[in-house]
Amino acid sequence: MNIRLSLLVAATVVPSAFATTVSGAGNVTLDGTTYALWGIEAPAPAQTCSGGWPAGQLAEQALARLVEGKTVTCEARDKDRLGRTVAVCKADGVDLGEALVREGMAWARLGVSHGYVVQEAQAASRFLGVHNHHCEQPDIWRSKNEQFQRNEGGGLE
Repeated sequence: MNIRLSLLVAATVVPSAFATTVSGAGNVTLDGTTYALWGIEAPAPAQTCSGGWPAGQLAEQALARLVEGKTVTCEARDKDRLGRTVAVCKADGVDLGEALVREGMAWARLGVSHGYVVQEAQAASRFLGVHNHHCEQPDIWRSKNEQFQRNEGGGLE
């Protein structure tokens, strides 16, 4: 029984790699596979907030900084409506979704998990990132900016 469980867990973890790329603030590509980060709602890549603060661009830069030069692993959790694999990805053991939420560069995705709700509350109480710039949730922002619909790579469908 323990052997079968170990094999199941091992099958969902992608081997670590140094060649990791970022596309939008909510996606990493590892060994040719793009993973949407589990448990977060990232700003749309073109999203700006009050005062022209470039939320999408800065969140993508934050994610790139988190993976730069680090060993990245992804553990698949689900598939989104676009067919992308949703995964918990870590860089040198640091959960990337959690780190983005903690830095105020993404929101905890409610309805999917409550995994990062505490981190979001802490970021909001310290007015970090999106919480300091009156940013709208990405789905609301996209509905007001139809040219930037869900296919642009920010967060989950």
